[in-house]
Amino acid sequence: MPPKKGTSKAKAKGKAAGSKRSAREVVETNEVELLEPLKKKTRTESPAPTVQSEPSKITQKQNATSANSSAIEASTIPKTTMPANGGFCLYSMDLPFLKKALIPDDKTKKKDYAALFAKIKEFQAKKDRTAQIHVAFPFDTSNGYGRFKSRSQGFVEPMGDMPYDIGIASLTKVENLSLACPAGLAGDVKDKKGVSGGTMLTEPDCGVTAAQGEFKLRTTPVWKKDGPGGGEIYEGYVSFVVKYGLYARKGHGSGTNQKYSFWAIRSREGDTLDGGDVAHLAHEMLAGSALGLDDLVGGFDDEFDDEFDDEFGDSDDDDYGYGYGRRGRYGHGYGGHGYGF
Repeated sequence: MPPKKGTSKAKAKGKAAGSKRSAREVVETNEVELLEPLKKKTRTESPAPTVQSEPSKITQKQNATSANSSAIEASTIPKTTMPANGGFCLYSMDLPFLKKALIPDDKTKKKDYAALFAKIKEFQAKKDRTAQIHVAFPFDTSNGYGRFKSRSQGFVEPMGDMPYDIGIASLTKVENLSLACPAGLAGDVKDKKGVSGGTMLTEPDCGVTAAQGEFKLRTTPVWKKDGPGGGEIYEGYVSFVVKYGLYARKGHGSGTNQKYSFWAIRSREGDTLDGGDVAHLAHEMLAGSALGLDDLVGGFDDEFDDEFDDEFGDSDDDDYGYGYGRRGRYGHGYGGHGYGF
């Protein structure tokens, strides 16, 4: 039977129940007070730092590759099998201001490729260069192809002064590519892999009877710098022998014979030579082998000297029938540099 209100038992029981409620309220209040700082801390403070393990070699390699790729304009590097694919600006090794940048001290002969790269980039920003090329090695072919453009003498039409449309034909991969660089300028590269092919007109020219030459490009850079502002310097060689037909009858001489070694850096975005419409050159058979160019020039020499000595009354025996000495060996006019386009 429940105790009646007002009795001592009822008062005692009520007092006990009140004590329990008070104790429970105190506990609940204490829990709220303890949790509240944790909630505030969670909202305002960052979690404790975690210990990260050392990156794997694969990750490090991927990061290095990513950094290197960001330093070079991606649009100029097609996804092909060779590292030296895409557009390049060429600078003749015979240019005195570039030789001075590379070897500032004639006594020590120490090469400063960083200074050379900076100097080349300076001229590249002005679209000032010896030539432009675009080379490609598609996945599904064993041979590559390309295009070459230059306003240097010997690479332009003598009447209109317009650059020949020169193709780079039958590019093949070479394990040990030799280059005939000017004395003291060749880079110290252990891996001499590269590509080698021929130069030729992509379409017939009414003023030209024959045109052929040689093209070489090492695919291992002689110098490389990763990161922003970095890039690579490659080495190569080009020659182009042109036998005139109509141009000769118009008084422009018997032809030209131009050749030079060069440094190459990748083209800038938006300023890359178009490499389209020349894929057929990958398997183009040249009239003469690149190795036989000296014989080709010698054969032209006899024919031209006899023919044009009679027609124009002058002899150019010393120029091998091409105005070789008159036009300048490398076709560059150094006044105002004379090689930009």
